[in-house]
Amino acid sequence: MMKAHLSGIGFAAIFGFSFVFSKTVLSYLTPFGLLSIRFTLAWLLLEGLRRIKWIHVSINQETMKLATKVVLAQPLLYFTFENIGLSMVPSSLAGVLIALIPLLTLVFQTITIKSKINIIQLFWMSISLSGVILLTLLNTNPSSGYASLLGILLMIGAVISAAMFNLFSKTTTQHMSVMTLTYLMMMSGSLGFSVLHGLEVLFQRSPLHVFVLSNHITLLFPLLYLGLIASVGGFFLVNYTLSQISSAQASVYANLATVVSVIVGVVFLSESFGWWHALASALVIIGVKNSVQTSSS
Repeated sequence: MMKAHLSGIGFAAIFGFSFVFSKTVLSYLTPFGLLSIRFTLAWLLLEGLRRIKWIHVSINQETMKLATKVVLAQPLLYFTFENIGLSMVPSSLAGVLIALIPLLTLVFQTITIKSKINIIQLFWMSISLSGVILLTLLNTNPSSGYASLLGILLMIGAVISAAMFNLFSKTTTQHMSVMTLTYLMMMSGSLGFSVLHGLEVLFQRSPLHVFVLSNHITLLFPLLYLGLIASVGGFFLVNYTLSQISSAQASVYANLATVVSVIVGVVFLSESFGWWHALASALVIIGVKNSVQTSSS
């Protein structure tokens, strides 16, 4: 069980760093251009490791069928909804909606296993959520604009997709290895987002990602981090965590990524950090810690 909790902290830290690298790359690449490169790098790494037999991946009709719901929810639907939705809503609203994923996961989990919601766990999740909301508001430009109804609906779609992924991954990893599921996620992301980027280039006349990368070689390191560490390492740890503990329990670790992203911004980007930031971070950490302990008891 300890390995599962360390894994949860691990993916939160990895995804927290990825926010900064994504922000850097998106100054040059379109969202689907970034996702195409990110998941293609991840897939190539796992395919290379598979071919030299460093990892074992079982790909057959049964595993493909089992993984269909997972890869559809994450990465395909989640990142598609999120990327389009983020262009239509203020970052403050997006951050608040994304922070609802653990609570929605708990609701879905309760419905599927037909049990009562743990009120104490719900309370601590709400404490963590309040910290995420406060951190989001403290790090948002007040002039970020208004939200469109379509943008809100897309972000809600992203939240639902992520919550469903937490449930699907939990059940799927009971019948196939974590590595096989992670491989199929990376493969699906590479193929799906490359097609979407191709449509982006064709209809919006956006620059092809490889041409942008050839002119900005400094993007290589953040792309390698996003593709190899965040996608392969991060999602492997997510799937492993979900295979060991409940979906709601695992999903609450994602709120720690917000705290990590704030710390990274302070240390590497010289962003401000006041006592309100410290209070909000403490709320997240206390909420996550007690939520996990409550669901474990």
